[in-house]
Amino acid sequence: MGLSVQVYDGASDIGGTWWYNRYPGARVDGPGSPFYCYTFSEDLMKEWNWKETQSEQSAVLEYLDHVADRFDLRRDIQFETWVNHAQYNEDSQSWTVETSTGIHATAPFLICAVGALSTTNRPDIPGIDDFAGECYHTGSWPHEPVSFKGKRVAVIGTGSSGIQSIPEIAKEADQLFVLQRTPQFAFPCGNRPVTEEDLADARENWDKFRETMYAHTAGFPFEMNERSAMDDTPEERRALFQKLWERGSFHFFLDGYNDIATSEEANNSLADFVRDKIRETVKDPETADKLMPDHFVITKR
Repeated sequence: MGLSVQVYDGASDIGGTWWYNRYPGARVDGPGSPFYCYTFSEDLMKEWNWKETQSEQSAVLEYLDHVADRFDLRRDIQFETWVNHAQYNEDSQSWTVETSTGIHATAPFLICAVGALSTTNRPDIPGIDDFAGECYHTGSWPHEPVSFKGKRVAVIGTGSSGIQSIPEIAKEADQLFVLQRTPQFAFPCGNRPVTEEDLADARENWDKFRETMYAHTAGFPFEMNERSAMDDTPEERRALFQKLWERGSFHFFLDGYNDIATSEEANNSLADFVRDKIRETVKDPETADKLMPDHFVITKR
């Protein structure tokens, strides 16, 4: 387009949320690879071989590093630089940007790609700053390895990052305590290796898949289901839920009913199904009760 571009990034390297979020268990949650990718270049899609459908953080970061090098993007990016101020001038119809490193830049266009869920929320727990042991936050995890071997570990919270990190930390720690305020709905990840057939299908039918992704509300390569949950009998609903449970990932909301997020009755039917799965999985009834969410599905992150 004949434009020159300058990117300012507060991080120290490429990756955005995948540079920041490197806690144990961090990986793609939606129906991912080989479709969790940029779509502007068919050559890029055909040359990169994903290994898992729900890729782990390091694999996504490796892909993003490759994209930056493949298209020579680093020359236009200044890292460890925050935009402190931006102001639009009506007369010149341009933006003036001031950065943390003292740069004053002007441009006709400003794109504030500030992200959505990457700001660390440190809980205001009395005594948290006086704790003498190691303390880590999933939103600002160290870049060097963290060892839990031989340690007693407490994880505060069972949100999305807690649910991902708890089983990974439990593999190594001597003891793991989970402190929970609100039980959450959790669905199977459905992760599996990406096969040669998966890659071949995606590459041979790339135009069709990309068109479907562009048309989809969430950018996934699937046709939306237009059927209401209440169109089926309870037995038919549970049969479909079981099928989607076995597939895992976001398929409950992609291949399932179209009114899970808009109908209390439809939502309750799925919530009850997942609560039954918790009872099947957690053998101790008292513990199962503590893990039983009392809100609607997909209404609380």
